[in-house]
Amino acid sequence: MVASLRCNISCWLIGICFLCTKASFAQFMPDTDIPVYQYGSILDNPMTGGFSSAQFSDIDINSDGMMDIFAFDRGAWTTSIFIRQADQSLKYEPGYSKHFPAMQYWALLRDYNGDGIQDIFTYNGGSTAVYTGKIVDGSYTFEFFKSELIYTDGPATVAVYTSSADIPSIDDIDGDGDLDILSFSVSNATIRFYHNISIESGFDLDSLNFTLDDLCWGELFEEATCDGATMFVACKGGDDAEIAGITNLHIGSTISTFDRDGDGDKDALIGDNLCNNMVYFRNGGTSDYAQMVYRDSEFPHTTLSFNMPVFPSSFFVDADNDGDKDVLLSTNEHLIGQNIQQLWLYENQNTNDTFDLVFATDTFLVSETIDAGLYSKAIFFDYNADGFQDILVGVGSTLGNDDLVKHGMWLYENTGSLTNPAFTLITTDYAGLGDLPSSSQFAPAPGDPDNDGDIDLAVGINDGTICYLENTAGPGNVAAYATPVCVWNGIAVGQLASPCFIDIDLDNKLDLVVGELNGNLNYFRNTGTLTSPVYTLQSDIWGGVDVREPLTVTGYSSPFMYRNENDSLYLLVGSQSGKVHGYNEIEEALMGEFYEFNENYLGYYHGTYASIWGADITGDGKMEWLSGNFRGGFQIFTPDNGTSITDAKPAPPVYIAPVPADNYIDVSWNLPESEDVVVECITLTGAIVFSATTNASTIRIDIADNWAPGMYLIRVRTANTNSIGKCIIR
Repeated sequence: MVASLRCNISCWLIGICFLCTKASFAQFMPDTDIPVYQYGSILDNPMTGGFSSAQFSDIDINSDGMMDIFAFDRGAWTTSIFIRQADQSLKYEPGYSKHFPAMQYWALLRDYNGDGIQDIFTYNGGSTAVYTGKIVDGSYTFEFFKSELIYTDGPATVAVYTSSADIPSIDDIDGDGDLDILSFSVSNATIRFYHNISIESGFDLDSLNFTLDDLCWGELFEEATCDGATMFVACKGGDDAEIAGITNLHIGSTISTFDRDGDGDKDALIGDNLCNNMVYFRNGGTSDYAQMVYRDSEFPHTTLSFNMPVFPSSFFVDADNDGDKDVLLSTNEHLIGQNIQQLWLYENQNTNDTFDLVFATDTFLVSETIDAGLYSKAIFFDYNADGFQDILVGVGSTLGNDDLVKHGMWLYENTGSLTNPAFTLITTDYAGLGDLPSSSQFAPAPGDPDNDGDIDLAVGINDGTICYLENTAGPGNVAAYATPVCVWNGIAVGQLASPCFIDIDLDNKLDLVVGELNGNLNYFRNTGTLTSPVYTLQSDIWGGVDVREPLTVTGYSSPFMYRNENDSLYLLVGSQSGKVHGYNEIEEALMGEFYEFNENYLGYYHGTYASIWGADITGDGKMEWLSGNFRGGFQIFTPDNGTSITDAKPAPPVYIAPVPADNYIDVSWNLPESEDVVVECITLTGAIVFSATTNASTIRIDIADNWAPGMYLIRVRTANTNSIGKCIIR
């Protein structure tokens, strides 16, 4: 009874008391079904975790004949898969990420062996590693093939050089049917052509044998300028820095190749570090010897030329699934580059022989997800005291098209119910902290340290201090804050303070645990009174916690603590590596070393600089986990029930009559009558004008007077299927 009372008091203070046992090590997956509304519309893919510097490739990962999108994020080393739907939209499906190996810096999908299955080329130790794609029991899998690619140089073999900072072109450059590699040299001044000679040597496509055929492919020399490389130059010997009269070298380039003019040789798109433009080079040579004869530093000349600082990169994918390659432009700089509005799509209105490019959007996929910028620290927090857990996101930096770096906290209000949460963006500068000078990477934590019945905020700052926001609204009211008190209680832990309130010693006063850049935890005991807290440092290596990976000097610890149903303390710590470390048996070793029961509690890699927070937002007595990351979004994790991603039922046909319709629409389908079916009528702009749930196999939709004439989509979906039909209303 005493333990239960203590748990109730502590959890009323900080809003956390959950059912979690030491033996429960479930795997978790991002929940993609929770609705999120932003800027007046519902997001299609809110829980991707965001984007920083994304790289794109095509893949039909579910073998349905429609092109899906593979995205690899340089900033967080994460893989995201977007599945093509029947209405041609793209849906984030996190389960597919588990099929891919761990990769770093850059990753491109190409079919090197001609079996129709995409393989992986990714950076590894100054060269390129390769994984061979296979389909086993209907699912993609990747087998390790090579740790590095090599080329022959006389009697010697040498690693094909690719840089971690650049992005190479992996393409059939000479048109002989196998994949070659174009990569910038060590000085980043010239492009090396690694010629795949597998076919010429009498081998099959599944061999990757290279020679270094050209030290200055295209006769280009990249200088420290954004106007484009110098053309018509040739290397002198083997040292590309010896080109006469050219000495202004630069660092960092991306290259992609395509035959824009349909003349049988490869043209190029090149992006450079610190530049805001892509430069197009037209190849006036041949497939065997490239010679660039024209450059355009304002590519593409269309309705809107590309302009996005810094270090742009380009990718050719079939973004709209119409059979030709479109152009996606991103940033290759994940730290100081643009981190919102950073994915530009130019749709190809013609064929791959003409590339008639038209600007479509500068927020491809980004406009449909939560992305606050970089270094998001997300927490559950009931800001309006309505009993529903809202979400507050501390942000490191937000940089968009206005070229202004912003900081602050984003607030998403829970506008759903106790059992069915839904979140709506309220503000991108909650509590006005964006006005604080030189502050970044806000890490908020809710609590009531002054014991007045409302929830205050302690916000960790990048300089290692804490700003305290006292809630003066009183219990049951929407939070209102007094002027922030920074360097609160004199707390300074080094860099990147990340606080968490918890009553550790059960004296009904909230203590404070603070993570920091070095990966350790600082324990501050509340030695004040119930209404006037005083925080006294007890340990700066509390519990022996150190979430740094081997051979790294920083760890970025981000703690969350709670008590389980037995009133035992549990500690979860997010980290720079992306792992969430779990600790228990804390009371037994309060000033000793804690037991780490799990070094990757979520069992899912969602990106570097992971934070962790928990609450029961569905009213089932179980914990949902909220995690921010380097990419600037957040994800809500629920237990993975182990359903195979290949077990989805095929989409049933939808029958619609009459066509066109005047007064009503009859919709029918073939499904078991016991299965609940949601039927929706959607405008081409995405507005849902009708929605109903039934377990029958037909439904009549009466056309309302306010329905405008035109084409509508009829969506019929169940838990495992999603079918789309079309109707015309006149």
